[in-house]
Amino acid sequence: MSYIKHTWVDNETITASKLNNIEDGIDEVNEKIASGNIYDAVVSIYHDNISVHNYEITIESGSYAELKAKLMVNDPPVILAKVWDNLTGFKGATTMTSLYMFPSQEDPNSNIIFAVKAPSTNTAVHTQWFGVGVEWNSSDEVAPW
Repeated sequence: MSYIKHTWVDNETITASKLNNIEDGIDEVNEKIASGNIYDAVVSIYHDNISVHNYEITIESGSYAELKAKLMVNDPPVILAKVWDNLTGFKGATTMTSLYMFPSQEDPNSNIIFAVKAPSTNTAVHTQWFGVGVEWNSSDEVAPW
């Protein structure tokens, strides 16, 4: 479960439930640090060197529900993208992700769409940037966008 921040107001009653929520959040962070997984989600992106082939994207950790919980309280998730792209030459990991569409109060059932961008290391490619969009749905399926 992902920690959901509580916004305290003056003269609010402190309850065991609210204090336990804080304790659960601390435990969650400690578990992430201990496991080495400090990201809200990790995806792997692979592309061979044939331009007509689609990107293969897999979820290594995280879930739509966890990301949605953060987004619903305006807390942008930290997503690590591990990329092996033979076409553009980018091979590495980046957290350079930009959210384009996501669950919100106005549209709580929206898919999460984000773009991954990183500098290309292949000077033969016309562009100097690697970029791919990722669409993540509520069934925890991901696909190029």
